Amino acid sequence: MTNYTVKNVILYGIGGRIKRLFFKTYELFLPKFEIDKILLNETISKFNLKETTNLLENSYNNLKLQTSDNKEYFDTQLSWVGANKFLSDNPLYIYPPNVAVIDFLIKNIKKESNLLDYGCGLSNLIIYLKKMGFSNSFGYDNFSQIKKETIENFLKTVGGAQDLLLSKEKALLLKSNIISCICYYWQKIDKDIINKELNNPNLEYILLDYYYAPRHIKGFKIEGIYKNLLIVFKRK
Repeated sequence: MTNYTVKNVILYGIGGRIKRLFFKTYELFLPKFEIDKILLNETISKFNLKETTNLLENSYNNLKLQTSDNKEYFDTQLSWVGANKFLSDNPLYIYPPNVAVIDFLIKNIKKESNLLDYGCGLSNLIIYLKKMGFSNSFGYDNFSQIKKETIENFLKTVGGAQDLLLSKEKALLLKSNIISCICYYWQKIDKDIINKELNNPNLEYILLDYYYAPRHIKGFKIEGIYKNLLIVFKRK
């Protein structure tokens, strides 16, 4: 490694620490959102989501992943289901930031709103949302971590949910009111899709995984933060 390269690495590391410190300080002045566990448990009971949770877990455990599927990626996500580091007593079979998405939607969004989840993977979040009555919820994936065939096989095992996965063409046509992107970098979504959403006058909220989210999106402001889980952006 050349001295120039070493210098760049050191400066990048220092710059990264300064940036993270700035974000932490900035976030102190933003509204804090909390998951309402009582409301969540009432929702689970009302829509019998325990049955859905058991179905999703069993279907995943019996799913035959292909060699090109990133099993480690999904195992890592789902390993947080029973962990307490970011969300204690997670009652749903989804990566914890998705529980914050559900909490926000229950409290703030009409059931008929159009929601699109980018990087939806196996689509567990959308399956829960449709069960809860958010019937206009859909997923889009670029299949960088998992093949389309694997997702479709998984959806068949959970009962007729195949229509929730949109092609890129259909995703570009959907007049989204809310979009989410969990466990994936917002900046790495297809550029034409990002441009479509940023110029979509119907889009009111962008819900992004805390650890993968930028702290600034043109035309939007941070409405609030679920600690270590989710950042909620609202159109200005």
